[in-house]
Amino acid sequence: MIMPHKIFVILTALVFSFSSKVAAQVIRMTEPLIFKKDNYSIKYPKGWKVDTSGLNMTELIIQSPKESPADRFNENLNLLIQHYQNLGITLEKYMAASVKQINGMHPTEKLRDSIISTGPLPKHGKLIYGWTQQGLKLKFIQYAYIIEEKAYLLTFTTELDKFDRYKSIGEQILRSFVVK
Repeated sequence: MIMPHKIFVILTALVFSFSSKVAAQVIRMTEPLIFKKDNYSIKYPKGWKVDTSGLNMTELIIQSPKESPADRFNENLNLLIQHYQNLGITLEKYMAASVKQINGMHPTEKLRDSIISTGPLPKHGKLIYGWTQQGLKLKFIQYAYIIEEKAYLLTFTTELDKFDRYKSIGEQILRSFVVK
């Protein structure tokens, strides 16, 4: 006969084993869905929520489902579109201003990467940075495109301790963005 305390030990071991496996898994995009507007499209994972309400001046927010009831943050991608008619904005100027803004807002946090890429995607800027917001340590991957005097700014946000698990899917979503 199994004693009640042995059952507890076995169940605890199973829960710990399961939660450790979940924490180590890299999140992948299978069966992507496509969100389309007149001027752009983007792929995102099945089960993620699309929000076009304009919250915080966004054009689009795509949120992951919570991993558990205790999860405090939905990993997400947001899209801002900014209009720069007749201002002569270039990607290089936009990226320099973005770096300055990030460093000015959070001087104690480090900008981890800033590049301008020319392929295989259309020319775009990429930033990787992190900061603490409302007690959560967050990490961001940001892509910027300047197309026809508009800045398309895509930002993928994860909790810092989940970044390695979500980085691949974040990059897949970011790279799937197409301006028509």
